Amino acid sequence: MQLAPYHHPTVVYIKNDNPEMEAFYFDEVINPISAYKTEKLKAMTENYEITDEDLDEFTLPESVKPLLSEEPLFNERTVPAINLYWAPEPYNKRTGATRRCYDIPLVSSWFKERCPQGYPVKVRVSY
Repeated sequence: MQLAPYHHPTVVYIKNDNPEMEAFYFDEVINPISAYKTEKLKAMTENYEITDEDLDEFTLPESVKPLLSEEPLFNERTVPAINLYWAPEPYNKRTGATRRCYDIPLVSSWFKERCPQGYPVKVRVSY
């Protein structure tokens, strides 16, 4: 016996419609920087003055590099992979039970559609 899902987590993914945009970018609509937080930070740091000595106090050695710094962050297949991950139910399956076009309600009507009789034979055959 299989139970029905109790709930589905809220999806907050926003699809990027611009194909020229990088895979990972900062979007101000999704992550706004509130003005009240910057004002609060200014008020907290007004009494504390930062000097050049404070900034030069600690430096990392030149030999320290970020982990995986030689590897690229993304490539030309990253955006399609993210879109496939967030695709609706039958389309996000790459393995497992094979779905026929007739099984998916969105496209089954396209495959069952017949060519009108007024078209030439050449068009009807390739339809």
